[in-house]
Amino acid sequence: MAKTGSKRMPGTAEGAALARALHTRDSDAPVLFDDWAIHLLAVEDREKVLQGEPTETMAAMGDFDTSPIFAVNVGCLRYAEDEIDQCLASGSAQYLVLGAGLDTFALRRNDLQGKVAVYEVDHPDVQALKIERIRAAGRVPATMPVFVAVDFETTGLNDALGEVGFDKTALSVATWLNTTHYLSVEAIDVTLSDLATVLAPGSRLILNYAPDVALSEDQIEFVTRLLSLTDAAGEPLVSRFTPQAFEQLLQSRGFNVIEHADEAELTQRYFKDRNDGLYPGLPLRIIIAERSRDA
Repeated sequence: MAKTGSKRMPGTAEGAALARALHTRDSDAPVLFDDWAIHLLAVEDREKVLQGEPTETMAAMGDFDTSPIFAVNVGCLRYAEDEIDQCLASGSAQYLVLGAGLDTFALRRNDLQGKVAVYEVDHPDVQALKIERIRAAGRVPATMPVFVAVDFETTGLNDALGEVGFDKTALSVATWLNTTHYLSVEAIDVTLSDLATVLAPGSRLILNYAPDVALSEDQIEFVTRLLSLTDAAGEPLVSRFTPQAFEQLLQSRGFNVIEHADEAELTQRYFKDRNDGLYPGLPLRIIIAERSRDA
């Protein structure tokens, strides 16, 4: 499943980049300052954003306010980046990004030039689109990531990383964000098993998932409409887990849970006292786990 959308709807990777670009442009206090996201948009969308005009993605959303899900997603990105910085300061020299989409970490972090090797794993269609957009950006990225083409439903992670020089003995940090809910339980399990073989003991993994928890009536209405949009884009949401089940899955694959945060924790950290009304309006869980040192 490639996150590039369909003829009827833009893909979620592009929609996420657009949302980060607008948030960086319009917010006095961006949760994540992403000044590269705008350069990964299609040229016509980039020009419309710069001129303050609506894009085709916005038109496709109509009057649907997607800010509750954007807040959850960007809150998770910021949460992860804070942890990544701590890991890099503690000796990690490799950063592995699963389901990278149009992620901009490597492109915008000038402070980390020469200090970390960034490996981005995603579907080949998504990576081809991203490379095309970087080349057309007219801006030099801080670092070009190593692109590792993988379809999580069909391709193993272990062999793919081995082919690009990823050091399985080195302390690393990995993220897998805003992606697992598009994948089958089987694909998630296989990928976690692969991660257990490629991440050295003591390495950290930050990932999030859609929790199987009770929803309010407003949340049910929101999720129902969200599902119709993702289905139209050819990217259905297919997996949910109870928090206990997801922790058990991680532990069964050799990962010890260090932190297990929810949307309330994200709100407390990054959205408290905002004056724009942005807050995580849907349940989501984000976990920091460590590859067992006993492995």
